[in-house]
Amino acid sequence: MIQLPRTPAKSLPMTVRKEEELLLCCARTYMPAPIAEYLRTLLLEDIDWDYLMQVAQWHGVMPLLYQSLKSTCPELVPLEKLKQLREYFQTNSCRTVFLAQKLIAIVRLFESHQIPALPFKGSILATAAYGNLCLRQTRDLDILVRKQHYQKAIDLLASTGYEVILNLPWECHFVLDGDIVCIDLHCEILPKNYSRSASDDYWWESQQPLCLAGEMVPNLGPEACFLMLCLNGTKDCWNTLQRICDVAETVRANTSMDWQQIMDRAANLGCKRIIFLALLLARNLLEAPLSEEVLKELESDAAANFLALQVSQQLFSETTEEEIQGVPQALFHMSARERWQDRWEIFMSLMNTHGWFTPTAQDLEFLPLPKFLHFLYYLIRPIRLLRRYRLPLSKYVGIKK
Repeated sequence: MIQLPRTPAKSLPMTVRKEEELLLCCARTYMPAPIAEYLRTLLLEDIDWDYLMQVAQWHGVMPLLYQSLKSTCPELVPLEKLKQLREYFQTNSCRTVFLAQKLIAIVRLFESHQIPALPFKGSILATAAYGNLCLRQTRDLDILVRKQHYQKAIDLLASTGYEVILNLPWECHFVLDGDIVCIDLHCEILPKNYSRSASDDYWWESQQPLCLAGEMVPNLGPEACFLMLCLNGTKDCWNTLQRICDVAETVRANTSMDWQQIMDRAANLGCKRIIFLALLLARNLLEAPLSEEVLKELESDAAANFLALQVSQQLFSETTEEEIQGVPQALFHMSARERWQDRWEIFMSLMNTHGWFTPTAQDLEFLPLPKFLHFLYYLIRPIRLLRRYRLPLSKYVGIKK
């Protein structure tokens, strides 16, 4: 049985369907013998293949599912289902190669106009961490440019046929021919309220060259890539298995990563719990190899262990992205930070975004006050709303009852 995260003080049961256990066995590039044996045992049971493939596609791990089944025990997979998985793998492979070629062309285009570009995630992560361009589902291309070149890069892409569909202060979304190619052009890897943990220069200073489809392109160094994946996964509340796979495969592919540098930077920038949460998920769900020293640090943060358990319990739930946006997402981000100043900043952003400082008629009815004390309603309203959200949110934002 795959061991799922436990809190240090209390063992909490988790119900997982056998199809989900099977997917956790397959969502990796390296399968140890005990996991392979357990996979064979699962395949002897009555598997709902339609559900399995639906969940695998949603979580972005269909290529890994096919590769693991094909290399471990293809004889235990129904022929028709193995054929479907192979066809999907081949289609995804064609798309990832096509996107890699597009990425190279855009990097070269920017270079010809003196715009330094730093691609990340997507095709470049598949090559660097998974060791195979075709083992990761890639939907779009993420490219970082410096702020002083941001508008120039936007204009250049627009002049070559790419259509702007959303322009944010830190990111611009482009499509080509409907949605054949989707590009996320960044002047910041993440919005400031998520990426304050690292300066803009940090990403550029950490870059290393990588051979992508026969061409040398810039790439984040392993430590910077790892930090980016941890921040990005926490930003999205670790809502897909692929995000955890990215962390696990990055750890697996970089056995000489400088963990002391990573931990020191995380401690200085107040995102150590974010690092711990990512590593706990990668270790507990996908057996990412970690040193004894790192494991001891993970065990020291009870809050990170509790959050890892909550994420694991929600990973295969029917909770939609829309249901965790806004307040639930902000409370999760608060739980994932160890410094009170970071939590306060997230809290204030939540207050301002949702108008929580503006008293309503319900507030006046809840506690009638004389007019000269009405200023207290600006304090009462957020307290009332936090009490309202506390109970239903506790199941997935790590708030203990």
